[in-house]
Amino acid sequence: GHRNDLNQTCRDLAAMGWATATISYRLDFYGTWLLGSPFSYDPAEVIRAAYRAQQDTRGALRFLKARSALDSTSTENIVLMGYSAGAIAALHAAFVDDPSEKPASCGTIGNVNHLLSSYARPDLGPYQGSLNINGQSDDVLAVASNYGGLLDTNLISGPLDPALYLYHQTGDPVVGCGYRKGLWGMPLGVGDNYPYLYGSCITDDHITQNIQPDPSRYLYHEHVGSAHEVHDPAAIMQETLLFLRELFCSLANVQLAVRVMLEGPYESSTGLMGDGLRTLGHVPTQEPYAGLGYAHVGGGGESTTPAVLAVSGSNAIVDWVVVELRDAADPTLVLESRSALVQRDGDVVDVDGASPLSFGLAPGNYRVALRHRNHLALMTNSAIALGGSPTVLDLGNISTEVYGSEARAHIPGAFPTEALWAGDVSFDGELRYTGASNDRDIILSTIGGSVATNTAGGYLPADVNMDGLAKYTGVSNDRDLILQNIGGVVPTNVRTEQMP
Repeated sequence: GHRNDLNQTCRDLAAMGWATATISYRLDFYGTWLLGSPFSYDPAEVIRAAYRAQQDTRGALRFLKARSALDSTSTENIVLMGYSAGAIAALHAAFVDDPSEKPASCGTIGNVNHLLSSYARPDLGPYQGSLNINGQSDDVLAVASNYGGLLDTNLISGPLDPALYLYHQTGDPVVGCGYRKGLWGMPLGVGDNYPYLYGSCITDDHITQNIQPDPSRYLYHEHVGSAHEVHDPAAIMQETLLFLRELFCSLANVQLAVRVMLEGPYESSTGLMGDGLRTLGHVPTQEPYAGLGYAHVGGGGESTTPAVLAVSGSNAIVDWVVVELRDAADPTLVLESRSALVQRDGDVVDVDGASPLSFGLAPGNYRVALRHRNHLALMTNSAIALGGSPTVLDLGNISTEVYGSEARAHIPGAFPTEALWAGDVSFDGELRYTGASNDRDIILSTIGGSVATNTAGGYLPADVNMDGLAKYTGVSNDRDLILQNIGGVVPTNVRTEQMP
């Protein structure tokens, strides 16, 4: 095969926004003493040719990965697409992953003997080949095989990795859709000395019966026909690209396992936050931030279930928070935000009450910001790397640098921690005890506005310590936290959240 055969396809894909490359691979083999390729000396010759082709494919992958920074391409989201011999090479490059899977005929075997000539057949080496051994892997995300085949379907085992698209015509005379010799339907006995291959029809049986993969990772298009080609090139290419695009989009997420403490409900004697709101049944199943006027970017409207809110212990839910991913260069730019749940131990989890957070952004560096409805928000001082596996970020750890000055409250005790400042009852980014738009007056008005000893229960912004009651005076009142957090002496002081 030669890459020139697919250059136009490559250009078409590039015009759609794909980064594409065509590769060449060795395909020739010894024929009979009278006739050359496609007549084969014996089945081993064809197997050795396919083995060399997959070695060359792996070398090309390593070459392209090594220059990914120069080309601005991914080393992870790579797809092999091939037709006929190219599909055979792609399938074996993707699914041969153990030295034991090297065919015996690819070791040292008997010579090819042609009348007066003899040609040695040495060991072809490891399945990885010897081209561009540069520390890069030859793993791929997916394979798109058009009328290709495998020497053994057991090369594909569960879970299905890489993902796979297969196309085949049922009566293909060159690479059979079932278990056939190569070129089985061609005249003049050209395929007599070819090995048997498992085509897409029988490979599909193996996959669906033994692996049962996620539908997002496997698609087989079987067409009733008898040609060694794609019956509708435009439609099949569109189907292939849609499959790959959905696969890419499902993986183009970053995950974050963030931990944070809220000063209001924090108990320094236990190292946990109180879950009074939950035990009293006040935590809503629907996120509250859209109702407070917060404009989510890409998220919003998240909801959980009563079963999640029924969990007790250190993983009990305390409240809803908002997590934002911001641009690394321009931290004022929110790229995506979503509401999530925070547990007593500080873990911020998805609405299932357990999973880390997932964002529909490409792997990269992001600033992380976190908000709560009556605490001051904060943001990391620098961008952190996020990818497909959860990145751990502990905002309660004093060594985790955050943006601005005195952006967190330090809570001493048996279990000291850094926490979000409590008391932003008005959710405006400031703590005010007196003056216009102060937070103290909201507490007073919440309990009735006249009798200072009254209390009010519920899911209330005025409940600064989040015990389920809004209190203006007395033990565990909510007003004192605001005064304490602006300095405790000068009531006209203002504490402003440290956000750009």
